Amino acid sequence: MSDLLSFLGARYPVVYAVTHEERRVVEELCASWQGPVTTWSYTGGVNEREPNLGPAPEMAVLGRIQDDERLDSLWVLKDYHVFLRNPLIARTLRDFCGPVQRRESNGSGNLPEAIQPTARGLAGKRVQVVITSAKREGLPEELRGDVPVVEFTLPGREALKVVAEAARRHHPGDDPAVLADALAGLTALQARNALAMAVIESEGGAVTAQGVLDVKARLLASDVPGLEIVRATETLDSVAGLDALVAWIRTLRGQFEDPEGARAFGLPAPKGVLLVGVPGGGKSLSAKALASGLGLQHL
Repeated sequence: MSDLLSFLGARYPVVYAVTHEERRVVEELCASWQGPVTTWSYTGGVNEREPNLGPAPEMAVLGRIQDDERLDSLWVLKDYHVFLRNPLIARTLRDFCGPVQRRESNGSGNLPEAIQPTARGLAGKRVQVVITSAKREGLPEELRGDVPVVEFTLPGREALKVVAEAARRHHPGDDPAVLADALAGLTALQARNALAMAVIESEGGAVTAQGVLDVKARLLASDVPGLEIVRATETLDSVAGLDALVAWIRTLRGQFEDPEGARAFGLPAPKGVLLVGVPGGGKSLSAKALASGLGLQHL
């Protein structure tokens, strides 16, 4: 969220936010933006309360934005990337980002003597636009020089902990911090659904980290064809002949247990391990043992 707010704070007229969580984008913008926040979707219109009328609502909303005179007004256009191939829409957005010109009359009623540049596009009116899309490639080439692309990151450990705490208020189970670690890598909506599934599938209606991990494993398997989910039972003691690798993994355990603390301390995130060898040399066993050594043996 900080990158998106930074571009908006720098007065970029239009920002393209790549995310599957448009609801969380809107919620966080409403919580942190100082001015009015207006949303638009093709199905619900403005703020989901004004149904779209007319043959081209995707163009009509640009007219509404151009006519908006509110200070620090922010418009969030949901899934608007599908309309960006329209040359008229692309040109209008480029005009939003380009220099605005003000005509100054010479007082005689004739043509103006000079056309002087003022502020950039909509920024001159204190109006800005955020386009949300799940597709990074949805922004056409002609807009890439004017519109920055921002990856809206997945919720962090503290945000997932809040989601877990909400589930724990209604169901017994593991500590919210443990549940937050199990939910890592999911969107906020996926996290809520995973917790609900874990409750339904548990015998006593409890929400446990293992139940969440089981749900997450199925999500990963459905999203990535050919991915095999393995529950590791081997330990680092099972690995022989790779003493340096095992010692390195042991030093990383604390970093994996508290990744945010490690980042705050300035430790670089590990990029991974490449195991190369002949068949039967112990690569698969080592990989499982390394996962166990890092506390990732649940998957």
